[in-house]
Amino acid sequence: MIITDRPKTVIDSIQNHIRRGITIVHDAEGAYHHDNKTILFTVISQYEMNDLEEAMNEADNSAFVSISELYKVLGHFYEPKL
Repeated sequence: MIITDRPKTVIDSIQNHIRRGITIVHDAEGAYHHDNKTILFTVISQYEMNDLEEAMNEADNSAFVSISELYKVLGHFYEPKL
C-alpha cells in the first residue's frame, strides 16, 4: 500500500521498474494535515522488494509505503508486456 500525493509519478516509476498492476483509490485525506492523498495498491514478490524501493526513491521518497506479507494471491498477478 502506497499513500502519495504524486500518484502519476509513482505509478510510472513502479511500472518502469516492475510490470505490476496497480489499483488507485482517489480522494483519500491525511488525518494530520487534512491534505489530499491517493492510495495505491500493488502486489510484488519478495524478489522485487529492492526494485520497489528504487522506484519509490525516484518517484516520491516522502510517500508512506506499507509492506505486508500475503498468504495467497488469487487472480491476475503479472502484467503483460506492452
